Amino acid sequence: MEKNVLLFCILGLLLVSCAKIDTEDVINKPFNYTTYTSDGFSIKYPDWPLHEKGNETEISVSRGFCTVIIDTADIPAESWYQQLTTALKDAPHVLSSEENEEELSVKSTVTYKEHKLVSKMKVAGCNKKSHLINIACLETVIGYETVMDVYDSILGSISCEETKEEPKEISYEKFVDDDFEILHPDWNEIEGDHILGVSAGICSVVVNKHNALPGDLFNWIIKSLPEQEGSKLIESNKNGEVYTAKYTSPYQEHKMISDTKFFYCNYQTYFTAVVCMENMLDDKFREIRDVILNSAQCKKEYKIPEPKITEDIKKKEPEVVEEIKAEIVKTDAAEEFGIDAEAIVYFINENTFFTKVMSDFNSANLVFDDAENDRELKLKVKLDKNGKIILLDDGHYSDADITLTVPLIDALNILNNAANINPLNLIVFAAHVTTDPPEIKNQVIQNVLRGKYN
Repeated sequence: MEKNVLLFCILGLLLVSCAKIDTEDVINKPFNYTTYTSDGFSIKYPDWPLHEKGNETEISVSRGFCTVIIDTADIPAESWYQQLTTALKDAPHVLSSEENEEELSVKSTVTYKEHKLVSKMKVAGCNKKSHLINIACLETVIGYETVMDVYDSILGSISCEETKEEPKEISYEKFVDDDFEILHPDWNEIEGDHILGVSAGICSVVVNKHNALPGDLFNWIIKSLPEQEGSKLIESNKNGEVYTAKYTSPYQEHKMISDTKFFYCNYQTYFTAVVCMENMLDDKFREIRDVILNSAQCKKEYKIPEPKITEDIKKKEPEVVEEIKAEIVKTDAAEEFGIDAEAIVYFINENTFFTKVMSDFNSANLVFDDAENDRELKLKVKLDKNGKIILLDDGHYSDADITLTVPLIDALNILNNAANINPLNLIVFAAHVTTDPPEIKNQVIQNVLRGKYN
């Protein structure tokens, strides 16, 4: 059972077990204390009858007018305390609560029918475990010396004998994706849309690849962080073609710190993030983080494309360049989206594989989805029988043979890599491209596999 849900169960136990008002003789009746221990942690608690519903906790005892509950969990004390205070705020029977974050304790007043209960709760951390102590008594007995001694004796008896752990050697595994490789600890796998995801609870490692250019992805992160509530950029850097960024962001009751590294490889941008609970990030996990990020690399150099019609090309093929500029490119909007239309047309028309693919169509619509800025770029394309672009203009054909839709951040990478697209990497570039009709994308892939465009 989740510990934050268990808190509600604990409150319910308190309400039920404290429903009976006892006489003064019962309140003052002497009793002994016994000790609960767990991995170096120890605490005294009254030797009262065990509560019949206390099997979901380590200790649950009651004497009618008071209940004592002790539980243990493998979560950070600060996290459990946050869950505790959140549960109290949402609980309908809690009249008031007084928090002491420094001591990780809460004093609250709770109602049950016509009765009120005074509860003192404390979370104590010891040897990487946490212990929740909950003492609740009827308000009518508060003031009796015996009852006040219960609070003081229990909370005052808490002790922790630190145990020394032999340092465990971290075992690393190598993850490889074509020319990309990275070392990661042998941690539990996590679900999600990642090419790699492992976690040890305190820290997680995630690797994603994006059909985008690293500079575009870097700028998107830097721009979007201030728009995310509670997130803050700590530092960012560009070293050659390798980008890094460190930032904090909230997650549930935790503050997470992310160290990221991304670079261009396999014609895509690989994004590696080591994400940790900031308050639990110690020297051991810092060392692990550094090993992971330093190991992320591309085994060969992939030049980030910058499509330009160079002076050499202009001198070599002046008529082709002039035709593209004067007769083919008619769009005014492409430049606003960061697309060099003239260069794109040149490199697509000069790519034999690309023109073979496009030779099956007479006309096409290109839709670039700039979701970040809530806008779209729509271009219409006319093709000759050889698959070369003979018109690129703003607008949309109502009877186009095919409509290609792609996120703008992906489109910039695809278009900039027009000269590099071939049968071996088409699927990589087409990962986020959708077609209308939908079956055309699969037909093209099948044709590539059959060698039609070779």
